[in-house]
Amino acid sequence: MQHERQPESCVVCGEKSHRVVCSGSELRDQQQFLREFHSRRLERTPDGKIPSAVLADRVQFSQGYLTDVVECDHCGIIFRYPRPGNDEITERYAADRYDSERLQAIHNLQLADSRERARNIERLLPHASIPTVVELGSFAGSFLFAGQERGWNILGIDPGEDVIEFCRARGLRVYRGTVNDVELPPRSCDAVAIWNTFDQLPDPVPTLSRIMGLLRPRGILALRIPNGACFKLTVSLLRRTGAWRKDMVKRAMAWNNLLMFPYLYGYNRSGIDRLMAGSGLRPEAWQPDQLVRLSDHHTKTWAAWEERLIKAFCAVVYRTEQVFHMNDLATAPWLDLYYRPEPSAS
Repeated sequence: MQHERQPESCVVCGEKSHRVVCSGSELRDQQQFLREFHSRRLERTPDGKIPSAVLADRVQFSQGYLTDVVECDHCGIIFRYPRPGNDEITERYAADRYDSERLQAIHNLQLADSRERARNIERLLPHASIPTVVELGSFAGSFLFAGQERGWNILGIDPGEDVIEFCRARGLRVYRGTVNDVELPPRSCDAVAIWNTFDQLPDPVPTLSRIMGLLRPRGILALRIPNGACFKLTVSLLRRTGAWRKDMVKRAMAWNNLLMFPYLYGYNRSGIDRLMAGSGLRPEAWQPDQLVRLSDHHTKTWAAWEERLIKAFCAVVYRTEQVFHMNDLATAPWLDLYYRPEPSAS
């Protein structure tokens, strides 16, 4: 099925001028490295094979095709060029297939981080007896479970058939579709959360408009996004460092899912704040972070320790950068961001 391409102007500032940050051929090299990287780190089955589904989960992405990654000359966000439209993205996620065992493993891996994010949101919520929370892109349901633990009225929305069935089988409230498909009363939500999904929206403005209609005046929009400034920095390092340092940079990128840049957008802090301001949202809080743990029972012991050590080192680097207010926090692979509606927009 043919789909119409998105206009190639910047989604934040509308400018069309951009320059290449990472070429399609460089993404191809990263793709090859990533496959070899995870192949060496996964336990083999008794017949000596690597579990194909487990490897695919680490190296095959919805946005894993080869394009250039470009940077807007005006506001500095990075994005895939060209990029698909909303309908095409929804169809890709709806067609994703996962077996129950794999989804349970992902759910378990993400649960501790989801509980921490639930606590962070609760600290920012106005005092309400039972907050109403909606998660867009609920996937394996770990955040829904964490919200249920806290007594929230929480609903997940996701286009994927397998993930919806998985969540429903575990008693989690989910709706199959997008936020524009579900009927919710205006100003009925205390919080809307979008973890690891906002960067996949070709045009986020309609979604933000819908969210603004759902949020109560003191509500919270919570986002988790890959840091475009970090991807740009690491690509630059790969071009100008020696072999040993280049290998370490690639390992850090691999454990944080930055190799191949499997996203549509890489927002920086100033760019995402500008986008939110255009929809009537102001920044409330933020924190640097990394990708949730990838290593599981399929991962070799030494590789699991490698992930821990590399991420511990990365944390030291970006926390030091945070103290000195350097470079728009370019060393943090991921960002957690929290926004409230402007009083005038409520």
